[in-house]
Amino acid sequence: MRRAHQFLLVLGLAGPLAACDGGVRVERRGNPCEDERVTLRVEVVDSGNVPVPGATVTATHLETGYTITGTTGERGVTTSVSVDRSLGAGRMRVVANLGPTVSEPALVEWTCDDCHCRPEPDSLRLQLHR
Repeated sequence: MRRAHQFLLVLGLAGPLAACDGGVRVERRGNPCEDERVTLRVEVVDSGNVPVPGATVTATHLETGYTITGTTGERGVTTSVSVDRSLGAGRMRVVANLGPTVSEPALVEWTCDDCHCRPEPDSLRLQLHR
């Protein structure tokens, strides 16, 4: 009886061990087109180059008129500007404001591949002026 238990124990372990060596392997990778979100990093500073939290950043696609708006966090940065393939490649005009102060506009060129659209430059520093 004891020998039978040992045999069943070995047989019970053989199944999982066999699966470790030659069993079905499933790769669990996500869709790279959905997993990576490409954004434009926008930093907003005042005339003394101090980060400005709470500034509104507006990016307007010059060909479609589509607008994306974001707000800077406590470090004066937002990453809310992102373009996907449905919007498409093209130029965007980016400007920041806080109350009556506004930045000079900056242009960003977005190019798209099979999955993502990427900005050039990939980050901006906008300075608010009165």
